[in-house]
Amino acid sequence: LNELDIVWHQDEETWGPIECPSIPPRTQGFLKIPAAPVSSGRPVYLMFSKRSLDATDGYDVDEFMLSPASEPTEAGSTPSVAPRLVETADALDVQHPDFSLSLSRETGMLSGSVDGERVLEGGPHLVLTGYPLPDWQTTSVAGRQANGAVVLDIAGRHGGLQVEYSLRVDGTGLLDLAYCLPVQPFPGPRRRGLRAGRDVGGFREVGVAFDLTHEVDCVSWQRKGLWSLYPHDHIGRNEGVAPRNRGEGDETFRQEPDWPWGEDMRGYSLFGRYDFGRRGTNDFRAMKHGIRQASALVAGSEARFSAVSDKDDAARLEVLPDPAFCCTDADLPDHLTGNWVQSVPGSNRDLMSNKVGDFAEYRFEGPGVAWLGSRDQIHGKARVFLDGEEVAVVDLFCGILHGVARGELKMENEILFSVEGLDPGPHTLRVEVLGEKNPESHAAYVSVSGFRVLADGARDRIRFHIVNEWNYPELTWGNYMKPPIGIGSGYANRVQARIHRA
Repeated sequence: LNELDIVWHQDEETWGPIECPSIPPRTQGFLKIPAAPVSSGRPVYLMFSKRSLDATDGYDVDEFMLSPASEPTEAGSTPSVAPRLVETADALDVQHPDFSLSLSRETGMLSGSVDGERVLEGGPHLVLTGYPLPDWQTTSVAGRQANGAVVLDIAGRHGGLQVEYSLRVDGTGLLDLAYCLPVQPFPGPRRRGLRAGRDVGGFREVGVAFDLTHEVDCVSWQRKGLWSLYPHDHIGRNEGVAPRNRGEGDETFRQEPDWPWGEDMRGYSLFGRYDFGRRGTNDFRAMKHGIRQASALVAGSEARFSAVSDKDDAARLEVLPDPAFCCTDADLPDHLTGNWVQSVPGSNRDLMSNKVGDFAEYRFEGPGVAWLGSRDQIHGKARVFLDGEEVAVVDLFCGILHGVARGELKMENEILFSVEGLDPGPHTLRVEVLGEKNPESHAAYVSVSGFRVLADGARDRIRFHIVNEWNYPELTWGNYMKPPIGIGSGYANRVQARIHRA
């Protein structure tokens, strides 16, 4: 170690270089730094540098932060005022001077407020990312007072998958949620071939999610990172605050931005040239691994919803489109003319046609609109008309990898076309089957899974994911892979959250 020099600083106080002791590789030793101890609450920063042979130049080897000891999570604190359970014909209500919760008997979903301001809009939702779960059906709800807290029991199913939730609510607003899957009949996603790399299969995320008000505008967090120090604008930093929307600057396809990547709200490389964003900034929606606490902040208020953990749980926020500005599922067939069929029997999530002249037509009012659908190896080309004028020809073919079965690389609910900046008033978007295809495609199908009006007045809610297990099965897009995550009948876990004010 004595081949390196150290410079350290604590607040405005900087010292160095300090000569390192002679500690051989892969052994241990002591380094004495004349700084105030970290117990004082002031972190110490260390920079290890290597000098060149002539001592005129060098380079930095590594950098560390010795941070103060973190305070323990408040999950075990004892409340002074216990919540009260009130049962009505429609709901089970949890009442407390600082917050309130209501569990619907019909839907098995929660809503909640802090000091009378609505924060929680739905949940719990089972998270099994990588498998399209059938719609939720509630089978029973019940509640009881227990040891200074209220316990709410919820049971239901996603098709053949059975879910049981037991939620304990104490006087601090802590939501201690245990969940169990007595019957889990669905197979984990299987290994697939990719254009590059390999997908190991399995679920991407396992956990529970809650729906929050559209007024959430920031996320703050503290986590246990792989490193002690990150650049100040790195999305993996150990603590920070990330806004939902970037303050200024327009993102345009093929124009270089003048802000950090973490503030991007569109991803043309991932979602294509017609990406309209509206997911929040990369910083806002990025997964926070190993959280101690992650909080969704409500604009202009002290109300917030937080995930807390003393384990290796993760958290991420997702922006959900306002249903009032979307046309999907049951409403979709009303906008189709011709011989459209369901790609998945019994579902209108993706309707397809390969007959020339068949079309989907959507009338709307607003400054923009998007056409959503799938890309596949059996898809061809479509003409797009806006207010009667042809504006694009879109190829829905997604590519072929040798040895991969037809349909294996299907990409669902993709942004196939969008347009923004339209004049006020009514408009019409028309998607027409062209009957042409890429030479490598197996057919010329055109897909429609929905339309979305891109209006500034949309009330897009936030889904707060609290994740117990996760993986990046596609080595192409992740920097590491774990073994596949597979869960079966009897799987159980728990998450903790809090509805509170700052």
